[in-house]
Amino acid sequence: MRRFILLFCCGAILFSCKGDGVSEPQEEQNLPDSFVEFYIQFHIDSLYQMDHIVFPLEGIPALTDTIIRPEDFANFQWQKDDWVLHKNISELNNSFQREYKEYEGMIIETISHSSQTFSMTRRFAKLGDEWHLIYYAAMNRN
Repeated sequence: MRRFILLFCCGAILFSCKGDGVSEPQEEQNLPDSFVEFYIQFHIDSLYQMDHIVFPLEGIPALTDTIIRPEDFANFQWQKDDWVLHKNISELNNSFQREYKEYEGMIIETISHSSQTFSMTRRFAKLGDEWHLIYYAAMNRN
């Protein structure tokens, strides 16, 4: 039960921050300007966010290590009707780290706890002229 509460709190902290500014990707990560602009807009405009997610969205639900077995979520998809908007992540405290990797036309964002115990992953890809969220693995134990 304690582990469930900890995971729930970590996820809630990450996606309910109400800071005035959006923490944007750092310049030293050499991400495309179009992605940085998209990333900011994605977190401040709910309609824009919904229009820039490929539903049904492939991914992994939260708490899979305590609720379901890996084979139970092999075909899991996030649905538009059940989507919880991703809010601004204004400042990650020292307990969390964010990393971006570019891979075959995608940008993969990983946010992990400094203990390396929990993490979440989002994958973004440029489809046509615009960036979209194409995958989301919610906060889970590594």
